[in-house]
Amino acid sequence: MGKSAAKIALGASIAAFAFADKSFGLLRSLEYLHRNAPAFFSLLTSSVFEITLIIAGLSLSAIGLYEVWRLREKGGSDEWRGANTTSKADAHNQSIATAVGSIGNIGNGATVIVGGDTPAKPVGKPIPQPSIARPNINYCGVRRATVFVSPWACIGVREPAGQEEFQNAIPGIALKFENDIWPDGSGGRAMNVLAQIVYHFVEKPNLRIDYGVWLGARIRYETLNIGDTRELLLVLQPKSRENDDDVGLTALNDNRDLNDHFDAGFTWFRFEDISLPQSVQVTVIEQHSKSKYVFEFDVTKSDGDLGLVLRTETRPERPEPASNFGIYLFGDQEVGRTSNGNSVSIGR
Repeated sequence: MGKSAAKIALGASIAAFAFADKSFGLLRSLEYLHRNAPAFFSLLTSSVFEITLIIAGLSLSAIGLYEVWRLREKGGSDEWRGANTTSKADAHNQSIATAVGSIGNIGNGATVIVGGDTPAKPVGKPIPQPSIARPNINYCGVRRATVFVSPWACIGVREPAGQEEFQNAIPGIALKFENDIWPDGSGGRAMNVLAQIVYHFVEKPNLRIDYGVWLGARIRYETLNIGDTRELLLVLQPKSRENDDDVGLTALNDNRDLNDHFDAGFTWFRFEDISLPQSVQVTVIEQHSKSKYVFEFDVTKSDGDLGLVLRTETRPERPEPASNFGIYLFGDQEVGRTSNGNSVSIGR
């Protein structure tokens, strides 16, 4: 407020002086300048200089008036805000004094509770916070899948779609995940869903796949609408088993991202040849709502066939790992048991 008032006063003074000089010729009486600095004297007494002073003074005053008006629109100056705050504090102190004074009228033996568990209501209208509908991503099974690994990034890994692709298909194992509806009927679209896979071995260092491959996806991310199911490639099994101990597996790391181009074939992924892991940890991350789901599997082998046991599951709404989900097997006897004990069939 003080700076705005100074601008108004200075502008008014400049404009008033310019008007007086134009009317009464105040600067023309400076004979010393007229004799010793005629060029400067001519500038000061010119009509252009007088009009410039008038315009500058009026403009400065107008700016100051505009700033004062803006301050009033926002609720007043700092001094007004301070006075208002002081008056509110005085009113609050007066109300406390009134409450304390009325306590004196309470009889002996009465219990007086000051305060309580009820929080004070905020002053003013609360600002609504945007809510993000969180998806409900669940693991819903495993299956033996015959897939085609394309050399081109635009195709990726998918179910065979022709005679040539069927001839070059490879057995693999895929995990199924769905975006289910919450018990209260709500749900949200899962966007930019990526998967990280960590293979744990008994005698070798762990292997981490930063970006797992989604079947049929053209990028390392996936999108699941409410009710959609997507399959994540866990391992490929390209080598034939000659005996029970020969289990050749391959894991793929998806290198595809937005605006990435892979001119050479089979460069969109990195492959890792691995042996039978002891356990596998799959982390599914939904970037839009910043949700993370962690699934821990134990890997078993019986008569040359692999099996998975979902050991624990960690979810955003349940940060502590939950267990006892049952066994899912694949092989000649592809039978799984859900957490409620019911038997379910897993197709080949």
